[in-house]
Amino acid sequence: MTSAISSSLSSAACLAGAALLAPFTPALAAGNADAGLVLYQARCSACHSLDHNGVGPAHRGVFGRAAALTPGFAYSDALRSSHLIWDETSLERWLTDPEKVAPGQRMGISVPDAKERADLIAYLKKAGTAGKWRGHGIRSGGVRYGNTGALERAPATPPVHPNLLRSHHATS
Repeated sequence: MTSAISSSLSSAACLAGAALLAPFTPALAAGNADAGLVLYQARCSACHSLDHNGVGPAHRGVFGRAAALTPGFAYSDALRSSHLIWDETSLERWLTDPEKVAPGQRMGISVPDAKERADLIAYLKKAGTAGKWRGHGIRSGGVRYGNTGALERAPATPPVHPNLLRSHHATS
């Protein structure tokens, strides 16, 4: 009988502990990378690109990278001293309220909608591991939709126009 009471009390303590910790471990919704691409182009590409620094740093490979380490970008002191490692949780917090995460940072933009944040995070995660994307001058790092509506990767070697394969010395 004592072990049954002890087991019940132990289970109750675990449940109470989980309930107390729940507000500190946010559940992250699964995002849609294709929707995230559209959002990235609409909301982020004025300042950011996957592969080139602009007003903001390049984003390719952001997952697992420490904040303020993109080569060639002048970060704020606030972000350099933040000690953040970019993952789903830190990006969720950052996109919700960058100033709360790193007071004095210079981004000045937030994404208040949780679904949009999840979609952007899914896109950044997918784009960071997918290599270069084929595009047509789209500032957001060369991503685009192909004929099927899916994201297209750049080929391993760029296509060569057949006219360039002909000898320049051919006579006709």
